[in-house]
Amino acid sequence: MPDKRLLLSAYRSGYVLCTADAVVHPASTTETAEAIKTYAALADKQGKALKIRMSRNLFHSSAAFPCPNQEVAMPAAVDKPAGGVLSLALLNDRLNTVLAVDPAKHQMRVGAGMDMKALFLAATANKMSVQLMTLPFFSGLTLGGILATASHGTGDRVASALVDMVVEAVWVDAAGTVHRSTRATPETFKALNGGLGLLGAVTEIVLQLTPTTNTQLKTLINQPDDNIYEVIESLLKTTPHILIFWRPDMKRFSAFLTSIAPPDADVTPDAVMSLLPDTSMMFDMSSGFKAWQADIYDKDPMRTLFCTFPPPVSLVQQLTVKRAWARRGGRFGEDLLDVVGPTNQMQAAECDDHCLWNGQQFKGTAQDAEFTIDWDGFRPWVEDVKAIFYKDLWRNGTRSDRCQGAGYLWLRFGRGTDDYIATTQGMKRPVYLQSTWLRNTEAWQYPLRYGYVPELIEHMTLCKYKGRPHVGKNWDRTFTHPRCPVRPMYPQFDQFLRVVNKVDPKGVFAPPLWNKLVKQEPYKYYPGCATDYECFCETDEHCSPEFKCVPSYALPEFKVCKPPADWDPELARNGKPSGLARLLLPIGK
Repeated sequence: MPDKRLLLSAYRSGYVLCTADAVVHPASTTETAEAIKTYAALADKQGKALKIRMSRNLFHSSAAFPCPNQEVAMPAAVDKPAGGVLSLALLNDRLNTVLAVDPAKHQMRVGAGMDMKALFLAATANKMSVQLMTLPFFSGLTLGGILATASHGTGDRVASALVDMVVEAVWVDAAGTVHRSTRATPETFKALNGGLGLLGAVTEIVLQLTPTTNTQLKTLINQPDDNIYEVIESLLKTTPHILIFWRPDMKRFSAFLTSIAPPDADVTPDAVMSLLPDTSMMFDMSSGFKAWQADIYDKDPMRTLFCTFPPPVSLVQQLTVKRAWARRGGRFGEDLLDVVGPTNQMQAAECDDHCLWNGQQFKGTAQDAEFTIDWDGFRPWVEDVKAIFYKDLWRNGTRSDRCQGAGYLWLRFGRGTDDYIATTQGMKRPVYLQSTWLRNTEAWQYPLRYGYVPELIEHMTLCKYKGRPHVGKNWDRTFTHPRCPVRPMYPQFDQFLRVVNKVDPKGVFAPPLWNKLVKQEPYKYYPGCATDYECFCETDEHCSPEFKCVPSYALPEFKVCKPPADWDPELARNGKPSGLARLLLPIGK
């Protein structure tokens, strides 16, 4: 039998490290079925249970759902996989080709391991366009992963997710039997979108595309957020396809509005999406960024550079709410705020080694969390977020020189679905709430700088607003919270289980984290578990050294780990902006 293999999360220095006894790279549905049958027979011969997950190396997840047989996301030497199990990782990197094209219907059959970048290129080559804003904005994601996690673009009550384009999905169950699911076979089709691959391994997808189109982009950049809810409500009357980047600590947001352009529009043929920040022209700031994260006493002058200098010096504004959606002329070309470009070029961007979230200039990675709530909760959620920044980060307005560093809150919009455990199931007007911040990977013993702010937003959204967590954008603790279980959030959860148990009665495709979610098994506390994203703190020992687990000022029902700069009475009393920061503060804001 092959040696144990390692599969690493795409988040650098990883939130997740999966192990498997065997790794197979099938190139077709037939090869997938043969591999499953082969390892099923081997498991029987060895008297072991078979566990399978289909994913890829550098998978885009910060929870342990992609791991076939481990209890924690980052296992230590003492964490042993469950005994009596043969674990198999099916990697979909070779399931990445166009299998058939129907020009008359504008449909394409592709391998489920195809990433978005390849899909856009294939659609263009076949004189088609991908439906506007139905996919996420990072083009390195695979179609199979997007479907399994119910990932999405943005579109208020219109098509806005990959599943809205799916005509048929081909998948292989734990017995090696091949199935084809469509909306005409709702029992299984409804279990695929957001179903975590629990039915089996998805190998092929038929997509409904459109004739070639162009996309109109309009941008409102670096706007004041005083009435952000009302502004968003008004903008959604002009187009459903809107993305908001919001910085409550800057009191600013940017709005990106897209729509299909009229046939006679003036097109910029080399316009491409460039929303993910490119850092290739920046000097190495990793040591300064490491010091910024490790500054638990709030003394590092880097805060002034990050937060208070007016743009373009302020790195926070330069990398976030001052970003343009599109560019022409290559990597270092001209930013475009209002433009018409080819639809396939305007929907997603690559995050390569020069991307903010991967680049060596900061040696950083993304700290991601995402939830879905219905529109009725959106306005109070916005007000609660503002209160967290004002009362907790700014200490009731006395420290408005502080900011979160690079990152933002993403606000996107969707359409309700009847798919069993998609996060939009049964919703009238879903809102996607994502929190993404840059964390240094060389100071892993410390949380993100002012990390209690996004943690409060995460905790509040899960427990107060019953936000349904994205299965690729949160941590294990999100799905195993002792007081805020995820299972009851889904009215059709039991129906989903019946379908899964009918297809896979032995739970071959069910990872340990899923089983915990089903049983509503709570996470376990241990020293430092909050720093490891394995718990929300209850006592000081759950935090990093010198941090304390204290109630939020804005929402005292939630506790978070705060550094000495935020709990020490002397530091809190004496903490104030530097003279330079006080001088620049009115300009920067």
